[in-house]
This record gives sequence, structure tokens and C-alpha cells, in this order.
Amino acid sequence: MSKIRVLLVDDNDLLTMAMQETVDLEDDMECVGCLDRADTLPETVAEKTPQVVLLDLQMPGRDSLTAMQEVVAAKPEVRFIVCSGYADGELVDRAVSLGAWGFVMKNGDIDAMLNAIRRVAAGEMSLPG
Repeated sequence: MSKIRVLLVDDNDLLTMAMQETVDLEDDMECVGCLDRADTLPETVAEKTPQVVLLDLQMPGRDSLTAMQEVVAAKPEVRFIVCSGYADGELVDRAVSLGAWGFVMKNGDIDAMLNAIRRVAAGEMSLPG
């Protein structure tokens, strides 16, 4: 069985390192790379070929949702899970309308994040509530 290839995009280095270690400890997934901003997201996705991208919404540089939309248009097989510190319905709806398959809270349960990665990789939406 091949592993779920995950790309992490978040400007919080400590959080990214923790998520990378967590993903790599799972038997069914591997972290294929980390970015601290969305500026080079399309190029990195083309190079690293992730199945799932965990994408922080608020980072310096290029707008995360705009970069996600560009990747989704070019590579619709890549699935995005948006991470945020808050989840208002309008924000979740906007992310989904632009191509996100999932939405997780940054301060949420790590098992919820791992479950979201598995669900999205399997072709299911993973949204709050």
C-alpha cells in the first residue's frame, strides 16, 4: 500500500515541525515537504507531487487561497485541507468554493487532523460541524 503524500504549508516553524513528525510517524502517510508561505506553492506541488496539502490561511506573502486555487486549476487531483485558528462558516464556505476538500482547526486535536488527511486522500470531504 502506498503512503499518503502530504505537503505542509504553515509559517509557524514549531507547529510545522510537530506536524511533520506526527505525519511521518503514521504508517500510512509521509511528509514530502514543508513551506513557510504560499509563494512557491504551485511549483512545489509540481515538484513534490503531494496527494494532500495542509494549508495555513494566514501567512506572509502570497494569499493562501489564491495559490490553492491556482494549484487546483492545474492539478485537480491534489486535495487541500485548510488550517485556521478560527472556523466561521463564511470562511469555510469560501475555502470549499475555491477547491478545499477539508478544514481543520490549528489548535484542534491531532487525531482530527490525521483523520482529515485520510478522509480527504480517500476522496471524502472533511469539514467542521
